[in-house]
Amino acid sequence: MKVVLVGGGVVGLCCAREIARQGGEVTLVERDRCGGATSLRNAGQIVPSLCTPLSSPGVIKRALGWMLKLGSPLSLRVSLDPDYLLWLLHFALNSSEEKYRECLKAALVLGKDTHLLFEELRKEGVEFEMHQKGILFATLSEEALHEETEVYRELERAGYDGAYEVLSGEEARRLEPALSEKVVGGLFVKDERHIRPESFAKGLTADLRSRGVQILEGVEVYGFRHGQKGSWRVLTSEGDLDADRVLLAAGVWSRELLAELGVKIPLEAGKGYSVTSMGKGTRPQRPLKFTEAQVVATPYDSGVRVSGMFELSGINLSLKRRKIESIIRAAAPYLRDWEPMKPRLEWTGLRPATHDSIPLIGKVPGLNNFYLATGHGMLGVTHAPATARMLAPLVLEDRPVPELEPFKLERFVGKGK
Repeated sequence: MKVVLVGGGVVGLCCAREIARQGGEVTLVERDRCGGATSLRNAGQIVPSLCTPLSSPGVIKRALGWMLKLGSPLSLRVSLDPDYLLWLLHFALNSSEEKYRECLKAALVLGKDTHLLFEELRKEGVEFEMHQKGILFATLSEEALHEETEVYRELERAGYDGAYEVLSGEEARRLEPALSEKVVGGLFVKDERHIRPESFAKGLTADLRSRGVQILEGVEVYGFRHGQKGSWRVLTSEGDLDADRVLLAAGVWSRELLAELGVKIPLEAGKGYSVTSMGKGTRPQRPLKFTEAQVVATPYDSGVRVSGMFELSGINLSLKRRKIESIIRAAAPYLRDWEPMKPRLEWTGLRPATHDSIPLIGKVPGLNNFYLATGHGMLGVTHAPATARMLAPLVLEDRPVPELEPFKLERFVGKGK
């Protein structure tokens, strides 16, 4: 079974590995280099509990409040593009209590074996930096601590069974000495992990090569043509590729490639920013989320990465340095004295976001033997191995996977959404 997989981010790499592991003959095509786009310098947090949909009850009120503040974690571009305006409209419509609970349960199912799957990857020889230190939410107000606690109680009602602990400010500082005296409380989720995403992409790429997967980097895919008996021809800048099956996992660029085939999907780019530095001062020892600021800090063997922002930018990779500075300023009140110093790595990437906050995984309606895996938003790293494990039987054997039902494209395609 010849499978051409388009897209070499963490989702595409995990899917390529799982399909090859189950016997598929895989060719992976990546326009840049594997792991070189959104998967390069994101926060790297493996956090199945952080799956609450962005399109949640009260989100419009919160978003308006954020946007009125200097250094807002949310930014919307001004555009009259009908598809973009329709995406915003449906994002608002999906913030009902009923829809929120439905999407939350689906996301919990997708993430329930996440930690086990990452352990399996390590045991099977994929080399990457990973730490199990949990994640600590730090708040500057009792109100924010109460709201964060209520989120986890809602997660429990939806089926989440992970351990967490609500801490006072003093308890939070004992657990994490890098926190400042301004922190009044925290919520510690014990089981969560974090990886260095660039090491994960490197390890997966090396594993794919060892399995005989053909990897074509720096090769642009610009179209698809139907072949005989349900096969496909993938048109690339380096010539055509024949495939029995095609799997598109090209992040936000998947939308444009599918549009060439007459299929519209509601996918927008949520731009994020990060800065990675050795820094100076008291170094964080575990991943931190600064609740009010919506900024996270992730410590690695070498350096700390501070990341944040959700900018609906369209496909636009320009790095705005003022956004980097805004993230650094937003993190400062939570930290005792750590701050990034030069030299530092500054980065921006585009997260593929659906308006109901859950990904698009499965067959593409109307296209035989053509599959999609994208729309993971800010949980691409977290959900990549599970996406691969669920999708591979469908691609290789056309075997139905009940767990993929909530992620089917039919919920959008052909419904004017």
